Amino acid sequence: MTRILFRVDAGNNVGLGHLQRCLSLASTLARNGLVCEFLSSGEFEVQKRISDSGFHSHILQDEPLGSNAECEQVIRIASQRNCGMIVVDSYHVWGAYLQSLRDSGAVLVSIDDSAKFASPAHLIINGSVHAKSLSYTSIYPQTELLLGPEFSMLREEFFNIELKQSTDVVTQVLVTMCGADGMNLTPIIIKLLDGISGDFHVTVVVGPFFRNVSNVYESAEQSSRNVNLIREPVNLKDLMAKADIAISAGGQTLYELAVTGTPTIAIRVADNQIDQMAEFGRLGTIAPLGFTDSDQLNSDLYDVINQ
Repeated sequence: MTRILFRVDAGNNVGLGHLQRCLSLASTLARNGLVCEFLSSGEFEVQKRISDSGFHSHILQDEPLGSNAECEQVIRIASQRNCGMIVVDSYHVWGAYLQSLRDSGAVLVSIDDSAKFASPAHLIINGSVHAKSLSYTSIYPQTELLLGPEFSMLREEFFNIELKQSTDVVTQVLVTMCGADGMNLTPIIIKLLDGISGDFHVTVVVGPFFRNVSNVYESAEQSSRNVNLIREPVNLKDLMAKADIAISAGGQTLYELAVTGTPTIAIRVADNQIDQMAEFGRLGTIAPLGFTDSDQLNSDLYDVINQ
């Protein structure tokens, strides 16, 4: 029986995007009889999400991410657990790290959003909407590429969804800044929506790594609107299905919103989101916004909402 080790970045400083897409892939593989295990941060919420998904988890030692010592840990655990395949989803690894994993004898799969270096992986996956515009190079001619949104790793709940009908009347607004909201955008958005005309309700997703929960609750309590705060929801699909419009960070959640047909205002919270947001914007599925400061974000959001 094939056993697969997923080495994934996740946690307070990273969020949940890498982990969630790997859990989605692992769930599909598990349904097809493969055994999947995870190696990731020891943060409670990360470990809980892995165990709640039904997978065995190992904790990364306190070594610099992408270091030789960390790479040796991956190889050691893969060997001890008899994992013949290693899947890596991390912005901290480079060619030499991945080459060491391949040299260990494992089949190497790299989930690579950037194409910044020649990869030694057997298989490269990028399910981003702009993936085919990137120039991937490989050390080995046999490397296979799975590029484009047809290879996006979505949760099973988002399979075979019928697109909802769009509406000109907005009665439900969904706000989701993904797992962490490191820029403290959620309170800003709640306050802005309080000043927008119209009769609509606001649902706000509070992620597991929010360090601004008190600010979020304070903004919701001060709002004159009906603001429904939902902490760490198990199912986002139903929230998206009910929303007439969403305001979201520009990460992996955009793919789930696109599948459900939810018109979205997307806010860039990291530089690695620039290209995919630009392509989503070109395709007309989102209104892309950058983020420089609170005043500018207020102005840009106000302008887009009132178009």
